[in-house]
Amino acid sequence: MRLNTYARPIIPILIAYMAGIVLGERIPGHAGWAMAGMMVSAAGVGWQIWKNRSAHIMPLGLILALGYLSIQPWVAPDFPPDHVIQHADGKKWTVTGHVAEAPVLRSHRVKLVVAATELESSGQHFRASGRIRVTVGAGGHLDMQRGDRIRVTGRLKRVYGFHNPGGFNYERYLAFQKIWCRMWVSARRMTLLNHPETVTLARRIDTFRNTVGRSIDQSVSGESRPVLKSLVIGDRSGISPAVRQVFSRTGIGHLLAISGLHVGIVASVAFYVFKWLFSYSRFLLRRAWVSKFAAMLTFLPVVVYGVMAGMSPSTQRAVGMVAVFLLAYLAGKLQDTVNTLAVAGMGILAVYPPALFSVSFQLSFAAVGFIILGVSRPWPKSGPSPRPSGPIMPKIPGLVRDLVRDLVRGLAGGLIGGTTLAILGTLPLVMRTFNAVSLIGIGANLLAVPLVGFIVVPIGLMGMFVYPLSAAVAGICFHTAGFFLDIVLAVIHFLARLPFASLKTFTPSTIETLIYYVLVSMAVLLAPSLLAWIKGIDRRTLPGFRAENRLKIFVLIAVVAALAAAVDGGYWSYQRLWHKDLRVSIIDVGTGSAALVEFPRGPVMLIDGGGFSDNSVFDMGARVVAPFLWRKKIMTVDTIVLSHPNSDHLNGLIYIARHFHVRKLWTNGEAVDTEGYRHLMAAVREAGTVMPPFRHLVKHRKVNGVTVDLLYPPDDFQSKKAADHWRDTNNNGLVIKVALGDVSFLFPGDIEKPAEAELARRFPNAL
Repeated sequence: MRLNTYARPIIPILIAYMAGIVLGERIPGHAGWAMAGMMVSAAGVGWQIWKNRSAHIMPLGLILALGYLSIQPWVAPDFPPDHVIQHADGKKWTVTGHVAEAPVLRSHRVKLVVAATELESSGQHFRASGRIRVTVGAGGHLDMQRGDRIRVTGRLKRVYGFHNPGGFNYERYLAFQKIWCRMWVSARRMTLLNHPETVTLARRIDTFRNTVGRSIDQSVSGESRPVLKSLVIGDRSGISPAVRQVFSRTGIGHLLAISGLHVGIVASVAFYVFKWLFSYSRFLLRRAWVSKFAAMLTFLPVVVYGVMAGMSPSTQRAVGMVAVFLLAYLAGKLQDTVNTLAVAGMGILAVYPPALFSVSFQLSFAAVGFIILGVSRPWPKSGPSPRPSGPIMPKIPGLVRDLVRDLVRGLAGGLIGGTTLAILGTLPLVMRTFNAVSLIGIGANLLAVPLVGFIVVPIGLMGMFVYPLSAAVAGICFHTAGFFLDIVLAVIHFLARLPFASLKTFTPSTIETLIYYVLVSMAVLLAPSLLAWIKGIDRRTLPGFRAENRLKIFVLIAVVAALAAAVDGGYWSYQRLWHKDLRVSIIDVGTGSAALVEFPRGPVMLIDGGGFSDNSVFDMGARVVAPFLWRKKIMTVDTIVLSHPNSDHLNGLIYIARHFHVRKLWTNGEAVDTEGYRHLMAAVREAGTVMPPFRHLVKHRKVNGVTVDLLYPPDDFQSKKAADHWRDTNNNGLVIKVALGDVSFLFPGDIEKPAEAELARRFPNAL
């Protein structure tokens, strides 16, 4: 079998492996067929080796099957008989086990993962295995570490998510962490039994991280405190939603999670420091080993930083990626950056296949991939800048002045170019994940990344490294890092307040994402030739110029992608604005209700929004209802209907009222003294949404051929409340009927038997 079938064999191998992982996640549970396919492919490869023939397909089929099998333990697990999922029946159980992941505080609740060893109920004890996501109510303590044995009592349930098309798959998210069960417990039903007898390395690291965190708490104040903790030790639990929103609006939210940027900066700083130190060694200089020794030692601070930052999945991937690039440098293969990136991706997915579905993995590789694509292009060079004629810097020789100017230009150009390429590479993924695009992202990154990456993070890490030697010096380092972080936060707060800072977006589909990447990739590939033509440079003189037929292929691909984009735009124009049918979607919000009505030719009505009692714990509007609307390319809601002001119908509407263009809000006018109702009314006032009094609502109307009837409650229901004690919040809810031809839908809210009887008496023929 010839080995030169592919110029870069790792790339088709990576693509086949990723395809197998996706196939395994989409169509799980067919490991037998995958094994059969793998054996057939292996036999085919063996035959081609024996015949000394080129192998194109068979090896990729083998890799595809391996990718399918690699994801099965997470998507189609074979649970042992003692696994906790066998007892996740909603009944109360006492679970004994050890803390598998350090507890974190989120929304006044403590969340941790417990690896179960024993279950007890009604005096019966069972051996147990498996991990449980435990949520402890208010008052839960955080003075626990990995390895501590604890006992908790609560109802053991399977993990449940909301099954809306395109929504966040919470069940899959936890399954990728090998968690299939959950439990909510009150603080008094959680008992710390004992600490482990043997102090493990992981426990020592946790203790040190906690100690460093307390030192940061003492040295830094205000919003900078939790942000510095996230940058140094990876603890983001103290960052408020308001600060997260500010970072998101300015396009620098990636700074809050330790990822490739942070680890890459640490690696760069460490490499150049070691290189500078080793440059004084004649022994290394004579053998040209300075750079390679610096690269080898760079592994140490990179790994230490990753470990001290908690080695979250995103940090693990970043450390792995940097490690592969350092190994490529040592092996003299760094010039082939595309192959090196593919090797890094293959290594990460081989160790942890679910990483493919991680947003941080996708964002990291998309950003790095586009930077590599842009930097590798033969951009036409500008000629030397003319020397200024005036006495601008008379005391500095012209050579030094030009050197400084070119250095500044190079750094600024590199930052602008790298940031622009990274933003282009991650744009559709950011839209799919966050449904927002920062319009000032390039400028904000140019200001924040150098300050955070080259000042705040190095000083903060210096404080962490010197802490075992001197807590006082470490405190000074943390205080200094906090000072510069205060400057960064002041700037981004100012930028975030700009009205044009951020733009809410719809959710691009998978096809739209692929079309975008094809178009932008072709644009980057064709841009050097276009610039050369504009500048009057013969593009054939550009280094690495591709043949004319290659450029024609790029143009053809771009034209086909543009046509596909036009077809996609026409499809969604029909789906949103030109369709003639009535569409009703019942949104899965758990308890409560939410329904979306799409009228012919575009108008939209949202009837209730679901919700839990405390939006700070889970915002149904932000996490469920809004993503459902964005996926349908809905940015304007013509009418929101609040049937009655209970939290399981109201709280999901607050986010919609604030972040969508809402024209009208219908209510029965019955106000309640709850935090959710006050927030909704405030959002309506701030947005200028029209809220007609209940008596003025049109009870019968036509919307593009669809009949909308407001059937209940009667106009005088408020005056009858004193006499009819059954007229409570549920029974006073709005009841709406929507009909097109012979098809009708009734939305009754939560009315109960007395209200149902009155409704039937008033409209005997309408129901």
